[in-house]
Amino acid sequence: MKKIHLGGISGDLFKTRIRANEVTGAERWLGYCLGPALVTTLNAGVAGSYLNSFYTDVLGLNAVLGGLFLTLMPVLSK
Repeated sequence: MKKIHLGGISGDLFKTRIRANEVTGAERWLGYCLGPALVTTLNAGVAGSYLNSFYTDVLGLNAVLGGLFLTLMPVLSK
């Protein structure tokens, strides 16, 4: 089999440490379920906080109208 040279990403840092042929159940849960769910939750939290700051600071929504809008907008958009 011919070796492919990938430039800067072919060093020891990018080599896998996994030596087993089979994937365990814990690795499946972490790789396919838990990992992506945590990343998505973190991303939604950061994006939501920036969106709330935009609504209140840039658009200037006040406490009463803004509170109602910020409560109903995510519910109605889903």
